[in-house]
Parts: sequence; structure tokens; C-alpha cells
Amino acid sequence: MIDRRGARTSRSAIGFFVAFGWSICAITLTACTPESLEFADWTIPVPEGTPIIEYEAVPMEDRTERIELVEDLAIAQRGDDPNYILYRPGHVVADSLGRIFVLDRGNYRIQVYDSEGEYLMTLGQQGQGPGEFSMMNGLALAGDRLVAVDNRNARYTVFGAAGDLLATFSKDRMTGSVSTLMGLDSGSVIAMRYLPPTEEELSGPMISRLGLLRLSEEMAPLNEVIRFPVFREPMVSRGSGTNAFPMMAMSVSLPYPEHQAVAAAGGEMYATLTSEYQVFSFSANGQMIWALRVPWRRAPIAEEEIEAEVAAIRSTPTWADFVRSEYDWPELRPAIDRIAVDGDGNVYITIYPGPGEDESEQRMVDVYSPEGEHLFSGWISSVYWRSARGDYVYTLESDGQTGDERVVRYRLVEPF
Repeated sequence: MIDRRGARTSRSAIGFFVAFGWSICAITLTACTPESLEFADWTIPVPEGTPIIEYEAVPMEDRTERIELVEDLAIAQRGDDPNYILYRPGHVVADSLGRIFVLDRGNYRIQVYDSEGEYLMTLGQQGQGPGEFSMMNGLALAGDRLVAVDNRNARYTVFGAAGDLLATFSKDRMTGSVSTLMGLDSGSVIAMRYLPPTEEELSGPMISRLGLLRLSEEMAPLNEVIRFPVFREPMVSRGSGTNAFPMMAMSVSLPYPEHQAVAAAGGEMYATLTSEYQVFSFSANGQMIWALRVPWRRAPIAEEEIEAEVAAIRSTPTWADFVRSEYDWPELRPAIDRIAVDGDGNVYITIYPGPGEDESEQRMVDVYSPEGEHLFSGWISSVYWRSARGDYVYTLESDGQTGDERVVRYRLVEPF
């Protein structure tokens, strides 16, 4: 079927279909004639029988409306009060009462504030005992419980609604290193985890294996939702040390695709490998619900960008003899910048900026319902929100002048 936005769905694999896209010159805000494009192959396997949703790309010149993010609350440093000094915060979530929970990694604690930003309590401290942390990696609200993961202590710590310590659970060694936690209203938790490389992969470039794992209320592994394709880390490396890991490595700053996943409180999960404009929806039990794609024209990485990166690597004394051919340089920028979910469960896809737009305060955005229906195409602030509740989204920002970390709550004003 085809709706007013040009989507069509099917119950089986579909042949390529030509749709209007936008040309590279549109990136620089120049009006151009759209080119015919074909859909890229799926970056994540789609099980047979999964409904496939395909949309035409909406060109830049047709995006006239904006979604507004209106700052509603900021929790910032208050003199020398330690309860408002955050150090390397990693995540922020809010409950149905509007209370705000901040993963204050550098201070080994969780800070709790009320809906007006006033300090309520601190959960945890540095250490190895119950309720203490050594390396905080993720925070999630799962039902009426607050769950934190500590990879160094290899455990999950669970607090109740009143801040009481409910339990600690050892992290199953098969879970791997957890980078992100996502909580569901049902009380279960989704973990984004790193998997160990195979023996063959240890001798090659630095790579990552990531997957989404569904956990029970006792934090025991239930089932794997998705295992992303093996991903080469954006790093140049030489030699090998103990355990065959590179002895020398340096990050590459060019745009590169990422594995991203978000979960709505109701249980729907969405994943993407940002290289292509593709979104995959999963149910709370990990079954793929639908797969969506748009034929997006990815912007090329300019030769000057690569040459500048080579020069930056050579500026480090230990890499002065670096040769460009030592690294397999990417040719195209990713298609997707960020995937997020609002308080109603709608999915926001922001487009990766083109050359010269990286510092832009606005991003092109497409919004879809939990069923994959196209709701909006336009613009949105480049703010990267960490979580959502009702009409609000929550994020962490650094003060441009002082460098102080702060928590910000924005009200989401949608024109649809």
C-alpha cells in the first residue's frame, strides 16, 4: 500500500524501488533537482516475513517546519555546594513524579533532584561494598526500580523508589562489558554490551562486537535481541602487546557509523547502524516488528578532511612516519546522526550533517510513530537528549564558558 507520504509495506523481501532523494549540493543549502536513488542493502538482517516500510526521502528544501526544544529547567553548579557539582555525568532519567536521577560517574554516585531541580539525595559512593561503585557504566529506570551497572565491580545495583538499596546482582560473565542500560515499564532491562572478539579478529584491526541483551528483574540474561555486524573501530593501530591487543593506537576523528539503540518505556526497541538510513523495530521480547528504510544520499568525505587527519596523526612524535595507506579511510559520511524516542514512543531520526554543518544548531529530522507511520519531516535543535518523559526530554550539557556540567530539561513542542 502507499500512503500520503509515499510509504509502502510488504510481508516479504521487496525489490529495489526508485524514489526521489536529495543531492549533495542540498547539504550546502543550495536548491537542486533530486536524483533517482535505490535502496541500500540491509545493514542488519531482516527475518523473512518481517513487514518492510519504505519511504521517499524528503529533500531539504521541502522541510519548512521546526520542532522546538524550549529550555524548562537547568540544574547547574551552585557555588561550592557538592550536591550540584557533577563530574563526568553519563546519563539522566526521570520518573513519573518528575524526579531526576543523574549518573554522576566521576563522583561515583547517583544524584537525585525533584521536579524543580532541588537536591533530594545521593545514592552510592566510591567503593566495592553493597551500594558502592567503582566504574559506573549505565543507569535505567525499570518499573519502579533504579538500576545501575558497574563493569569493574561486575554487578548491577538496584534501588527502590525511595532510594533504598534493594539488591545487588552479579553480572553474568557472558553478558560482556555493558555500555548502556535501558529500562522498561515492565521492570525488565535492556543492556547494550560489548562482546569479546574471536581469535581471528584479535590479530586484525581493532573491532567491536555489540549486541542488545534482554535481562530479567533479577538481571539474568533472557535472550539476545540483536547482534550488530562486527564494527571496525575508528582507530589506527600498530603492533600487538599482551593478549594480542594493539600496542599503539590513535583515534581517527572523521565521521564514522555507529551502532545505536533506544527503548520506549512501553517496551518497543529501535536499532540502527547509522551508515544507512535504516531503522529496525523490536518488541519487548526481542522479535523484529518492522524494518524501515529511506534512500538517503550520503555525503562524501572530502579529500581535504582525510589529509588534515593524516597531518594530525603525524603531528604526534610516535606517529611521525605514519603512511596514509595504513588505514582504510571511509568514503562517505553516515546517513543517520541520532535515533531517539519521545515520551509518546515516537521515533526521531536526525540526519548526519554534511561538510561544514557539524557545528550547526539545527538538524534535519524525520519522526515516525511506533507503528512506523511517517509523522513529520523538518528541523530540530541538535541537542542530544538522553531520555524522555511525557512532554519533556532530558540531557547533559557543558557550560561553554566555565566547562561546568549541567542537567537540562527541555519541553518538546511538536507541530504535528
